[in-house]
Amino acid sequence: QVDWESAYENNTFGYHIYRSTTDNFADAVKVNGQIVPGQGSSGGSYQYIDTTVANGVPYRYWLVEVEVSGATNVNGPVRVSMLGGSTPDGAIRSIFLPVISLR
Repeated sequence: QVDWESAYENNTFGYHIYRSTTDNFADAVKVNGQIVPGQGSSGGSYQYIDTTVANGVPYRYWLVEVEVSGATNVNGPVRVSMLGGSTPDGAIRSIFLPVISLR
């Protein structure tokens, strides 16, 4: 589960989530099928469940903001790894992207 929040979105059309097993964004693949729509100037909370990960594999995630103009802002990577099998209670493990500020 990938979670992120924005406090303010200026001309944000939406977001894409990319994943790779390396630190190189050029190796990353988009994991969300359709763009995650932006929630407007007041920002919002977002969640995406990545169901295609394997246990024990270290992944890197990037959050790519797509502006209304088509310009993109790449944020990341954040490195995570699913350890072992499922959680004892069957819960979803979460990945929290760090605070990112564009100036």
